[in-house]
Amino acid sequence: MTKLFIKLVCLGIIICCYSCSEYLLPIDDCSCFDPECECYSSPQLWIENIEVDGNDVTINWDSPDSVDLTTYSYRYQYENSFYEHQIDWLDIGENVQNITLSNLFDGDYHIEILGRFYSEHEDSTAIAGIDFNLDYLQNYSISLFPFQQTTVVNDTIDVFISIPRIDNIIGYQIDLLYNPEILEISEENIVKGNLIESFPGAIFLPDIIDNLIRIHILTVEGNTSLSEDGSLAKLSFSSKLSGETEIILSNSSTLRNIENIEIPIDTLYNCSVTILE
Repeated sequence: MTKLFIKLVCLGIIICCYSCSEYLLPIDDCSCFDPECECYSSPQLWIENIEVDGNDVTINWDSPDSVDLTTYSYRYQYENSFYEHQIDWLDIGENVQNITLSNLFDGDYHIEILGRFYSEHEDSTAIAGIDFNLDYLQNYSISLFPFQQTTVVNDTIDVFISIPRIDNIIGYQIDLLYNPEILEISEENIVKGNLIESFPGAIFLPDIIDNLIRIHILTVEGNTSLSEDGSLAKLSFSSKLSGETEIILSNSSTLRNIENIEIPIDTLYNCSVTILE
């Protein structure tokens, strides 16, 4: 009985060793990029810094010399007072250690960089993230948001008219120019933004004349001005044809203060739309 017990124990040890060898391969028989190999080293990645230039942001990152990461991807989340958006993983390329994101809008961002070995074995543990905020819009500016969009024919896109906090403005005339051969919109698809919706007694009058959209807004409740950042209006366009087009804020747009005096607009930020077949 004792000899049989010893034989069974030895057999169990052999089976265990064989089973483990399936998950941890000898160095001579595997690739060090394979997480199941003895020589495998987990990838590491960290963000060195970010550089902000207006609405352009450059993210720089690095990794240890001993860990040869060669391909990278990124994703980010964005949020402001009236809009949330998330970009899923997009490839950056090989052997790069920075990326510049252009035409970003004011708001809060969280961006993540993913590094991986250049092999069939991918280890997603090499992720580094960073949070940052953009606040570059000038006081007397009007913006169309998002700055850039891509859609397909017979789809719908939303464009927001946004302003930074302006304490002394109660009247707005917003003029936009668009290409009606590519984009289509009706007055019913021009609605109040989050700022105007939350403001009691506000007058909101949209009108469309050929390729001109004109929106009159008056915050008449006690002659009180809007006191925070946000959206004045949301416009929902339908895409008719493929191509690239711009939606342009016209210089005829105006702001008026409580004394009904016209206030010069510092900057107008337009937007572009790419429509695919």
